Amino acid sequence: MRPARTDERRDLPLTDDADRITRVYRDAGTIVRARTREDFRRFFADWDLVEPGKASALRWRPDPNVTEQITEAEASCLAAVAIRP
Repeated sequence: MRPARTDERRDLPLTDDADRITRVYRDAGTIVRARTREDFRRFFADWDLVEPGKASALRWRPDPNVTEQITEAEASCLAAVAIRP
């Protein structure tokens, strides 16, 4: 078993998928950072969320014309919109 990779900025363990996805984006010239759900929630701690609030990007504003079924794990992305007080 190999040791878990970590986020360089905070020593959080990255899953194999998060590490792979981060590398794909980085290799394409786009910087991304894997975050935990709690990290994501902190961005909106004191803000007024717009419905439906914090949710899977897949479920936030679903396109009724999309027929392909994607799982939450495959989407693996959170979304939210908020109004800063």
